[in-house]
Amino acid sequence: MAQQIVEYLTSDLSGDEIPSDSHGGTVEFVVSGTPYAIDLTEAELDTFNEILAPYVDAAQRLTTRGAPVSRTTVASSAGGRRSKEQLTAIRNWAKKNNHSVSERGRIPGAVLDAFDASH
Repeated sequence: MAQQIVEYLTSDLSGDEIPSDSHGGTVEFVVSGTPYAIDLTEAELDTFNEILAPYVDAAQRLTTRGAPVSRTTVASSAGGRRSKEQLTAIRNWAKKNNHSVSERGRIPGAVLDAFDASH
C-alpha cells in the first residue's frame, strides 16, 4: 500500500495555505538586532513590503558582516574619517547640487559617494 505525505506552508498571520507557485513564503527580517522569520501569503507579503518601503528606502543596506554595501572608502591619514572642514564643504556642495542633508549628524552615503565622484 502506497502512502503519500503532503506538506504545505501556511501563513502565520491568517492561517491560509501558501501555494508553492505564489510569491508568498518565509520572510526573514531583523528589528533592533533581533532576527525574526514569518510565513506570509503573497497578499500579506505585498502589504508587509508596502509598510516597510519608506523605511527601507531611507535605510542604508548592510552586508552580512554589518558593513555598508555602497559606502565608498576614503583613503586618508585619519583612517577614512573626514575632518570637520571637509564635512562642512560636503554639506555646502550637497546643498548647491540639490542633495538633501541636515545641518548636523551623519551625511548619507549616497551624498558622500556623489561628492567623491564629482571631485
